[in-house]
Amino acid sequence: MMKNSETAYPPAANRQESVIVKLIMADLRNRGLFKTLRSVGLEGSWCETDLSEVIFACLGIDNPRDWHFLHYYQMLDTHTERLTQDAKTLTASAMTIYSWMNLRFK
Repeated sequence: MMKNSETAYPPAANRQESVIVKLIMADLRNRGLFKTLRSVGLEGSWCETDLSEVIFACLGIDNPRDWHFLHYYQMLDTHTERLTQDAKTLTASAMTIYSWMNLRFK
């Protein structure tokens, strides 16, 4: 159980950063869910979301190239492997991906 001082949301410098990190967190959760579904034989779902284009738009990348997507998906895959049910782990992974994208893509 979380205390009032703890939060599942990332501490963000501004509202836009907070939105981007929350979108990345949603992508991480979604990837983890569908990885689990694939592991039990439920593949090819049409309802798997991909928020990458929204995330790139929020970062100010209007025309993302293939390498943007490639690197973003690689980061998601790496961090999905490390995920636990702990909100702090999810938040830390999302912040790491956001920071990396901010440095690499801008």
